[in-house]
Parts: sequence; structure tokens; C-alpha cells
Amino acid sequence: MKPHKIKVMLRQIIYLLLLTLGFLAFLFPIVDPQLWVDEQTYCVYIEEIGIDPRYAFQLTIALAGIIYPISVGLWAISWAIEDAGLVHYVFQSDGYYEIEPVNVKYTSYLQGYAGLSSIFFIVEIFMYHASHDRLSDSFLVFPPLIIIVLCFFPTYFLFNKILGSHQYLKKNLEEIKKLTKEDLQK
Repeated sequence: MKPHKIKVMLRQIIYLLLLTLGFLAFLFPIVDPQLWVDEQTYCVYIEEIGIDPRYAFQLTIALAGIIYPISVGLWAISWAIEDAGLVHYVFQSDGYYEIEPVNVKYTSYLQGYAGLSSIFFIVEIFMYHASHDRLSDSFLVFPPLIIIVLCFFPTYFLFNKILGSHQYLKKNLEEIKKLTKEDLQK
């Protein structure tokens, strides 16, 4: 694998992890842990361990497993559009064109949400466990991330194998004429 490909793959892994954490930040407050664990386990977390079952390792793993395919799907759209090299033109008032890749805004929105919400999620987890004198338990959020990374590799290789050529986006279009300075000044 080329060094550039490895760099791109690592960047995509990081963004995928951040987006999954971001969705966890969204789902944690609204998920009812009693729907996910039995009564006995629920009582163990509340009475013996003394923490909210919402922050239990098993629930984090289960939610991360559900959210992971959604995160991959959202990022795969961005990767496919980026790899296809699709661009759009914005006409300026002075007659010039501004050329921008199609995926830039979509990717920016995903990156922004993934970055901010994952920071909020990690801070929330650490604050909750610190307030219950169980700061070491807050590190249990990281094993699901390792599982996500391990799940990423087959997904990434399948994506590149099946959709890597992006022929489905090109559909035998003719090559467009390259713009010259004279074309832009007309």
C-alpha cells in the first residue's frame, strides 16, 4: 500500500471514530437502558456498582455496533464523491468562475459534527465518572473504538474493491474542454 493511501486510510479511520462517538453523544441521553439490559443487571449497576446503566460498557458496545454502519454509510458517500473528482462552478459577479469540489461542504458538515459532538461525548463520560469517583471507568469508552477500527478494515477494502473505480458516477461522459484564461474573461 502506498504511503499516501495509508495516510488517507488513517484520516478516514479517525473521522469514522469521531462520527461514531458523535452519534453516541446524541443517543446516550435518549436511550432507555432498561430496554437493553435485564432487570438483574440493571439492579446490579444501580445498587451495587452505583452508576447509571446508560454508561455501562455493554450498552456502549451495543450502541456503537448499531451506529457504526450508519457512520460508514455517511462517510462512504463523501469518499465516493471525493474520489470521483466531481466539481461544480460558482459564477462570480465579476465574470470569473469559482471551481469547488462537490464533496467539500458535505465533508465539512460531517467533520464539524463529528469533531464537536465527540468532544462533548468524551467530556460528558469523564465528568459523569469523575463525579462518582470512578474515573478509571471512563476509559471503557475506548474499547468500542478499537472494535470499530478492526471493523473498518474489511469495510474499507470492500469499498475500494467494489466501488473503488467509481464508474457508476461517470456513466461514459465525454471529457470536457479545459478552461483557458480567454474562456474565463469572456
